[in-house]
Amino acid sequence: MAAGPSLRPIHSRSLVLLKGIGGYWWTCIATAPKWWNIGMGRGRVAGRIVVEVGNPLIPNNLADERAAAGFDTPDDLAVQAGIDPAWYSQIEVGRVLPTRAELESILDALGGIPASRLYLLSWRQIIGIDGVAAAAHRPGTMFRNWADHGRMLMSRDELTWFDRRPRSAPGADVYVNMSCSVQVTPHLLLDTVSVLDALGVRFVAAAGPAAACCGKPFGSIGRPAVAERLRLTRLERSLGWGATVHVNWCTACQQTTTAAAARRLMTDGVRHPVREVQVITFLEERVRELGDAMPWRKRVRRRVLAESHSWSPVHLQAQTAMARLLAMVPGVEVVDLYDGFSEDSPCTASAREPGSPQPEWTRRPQTAESIRAHRSRLADYATSRGADTVSCVHQSCHQKWSRYASDRLAVRHAVSILAEALDCAHPDRYQDAVRLGNPQQFLERSRPVWQSWGLSEERATELAAAICDPRFADTGPQCCGRSTCAASSSLPPGTQLKQRRGARH
Repeated sequence: MAAGPSLRPIHSRSLVLLKGIGGYWWTCIATAPKWWNIGMGRGRVAGRIVVEVGNPLIPNNLADERAAAGFDTPDDLAVQAGIDPAWYSQIEVGRVLPTRAELESILDALGGIPASRLYLLSWRQIIGIDGVAAAAHRPGTMFRNWADHGRMLMSRDELTWFDRRPRSAPGADVYVNMSCSVQVTPHLLLDTVSVLDALGVRFVAAAGPAAACCGKPFGSIGRPAVAERLRLTRLERSLGWGATVHVNWCTACQQTTTAAAARRLMTDGVRHPVREVQVITFLEERVRELGDAMPWRKRVRRRVLAESHSWSPVHLQAQTAMARLLAMVPGVEVVDLYDGFSEDSPCTASAREPGSPQPEWTRRPQTAESIRAHRSRLADYATSRGADTVSCVHQSCHQKWSRYASDRLAVRHAVSILAEALDCAHPDRYQDAVRLGNPQQFLERSRPVWQSWGLSEERATELAAAICDPRFADTGPQCCGRSTCAASSSLPPGTQLKQRRGARH
């Protein structure tokens, strides 16, 4: 008998899971593979030609590879792969993501082609066929590193979210999954909580694996049952509070969660009971909803390049939502979108497909001199486009770009720019530490911070060296005059924030 779940009869309109996705900037599509499947409906955003994403949720190259392998119909390939034809058809049109076993059967039927010819890397990681096996990328090691990096930059008393499983919080409309790796730059989490408070959102916020993991780190190493259990536990908990919306900080969390929800819908006929939305899209919608009632406090004079990668509809939606959000902030002008796969992008190497050509500068040993030259080159490019700030969608991109920030080119996330305008922003101590470039000084300045978490001297020394690489030191004048300038902050913080954990009502 052919393998694969049986399908419940569901009206096709219930499969449109990208409600409100809006338009995508045409310039971003250029870096996607030719098979990246998008619809061609046209519209305009800020005077630029855009394309509308079409169904499917999960772009792939199955139809083309199937035809190239000599299978005339989806049923023909499904039979050869030992997968139920009705189920395979949903995989091919992109309504559901295959399991690792299903994808391996499909690849074998197609002659043993690599998975990269069917799905982009971000999807392959979710499937678990291209997970990273190195010890440094095992879930427990990653979770510890992310949390400990943040504990070098923010004291325990400043925590304004749950870092363990949230307690009961009746009356919270929104559950905010602030993810795991965002903890490396804790000012982003502090800004998120303060912005949501300022916008009057009733929410519970959590970060870290016990409170907020989407399951991807486990799915990527072949433990899909653990990943699904984490997602369902989080869902059941938030439903108990009465939440109707899940806000995901990380685009990978949004991508993973919506793909899992689509699979449950197709296999069990169970509609996902909450709305899953990426944080930038949620904030854009909230600002638009408040309209004239927005509690603006400051004009923020920034000219922004909005950066992201064309990995999936989720990533592209977040980038265009960021452009629309920032365009509503008083004083901010979005001058263009920036393709994170560009040759000089600090995050280009880590985001590219394995085996793909890497920019020449990433293959050379990085020295203090070459880093200064690259930092200047990025600032020159931004200036040529009329920009003074880069805003990245993903936290890892923000962290990589932060190492190349300068007085000529600021690196600020959209959440932090919104926090500036609402007068509730927090200093970017990560950039402050990177630009200091002196691990020993950073270790001593931050001693009260890391000691509040019980980190050992040995562990703190190791983390200080990782954060404060002397090659990235920027010893020139750093303060841009803004009250939120990273250079105007200090380590450790001079004042402690009132501890507030849990729901905002």
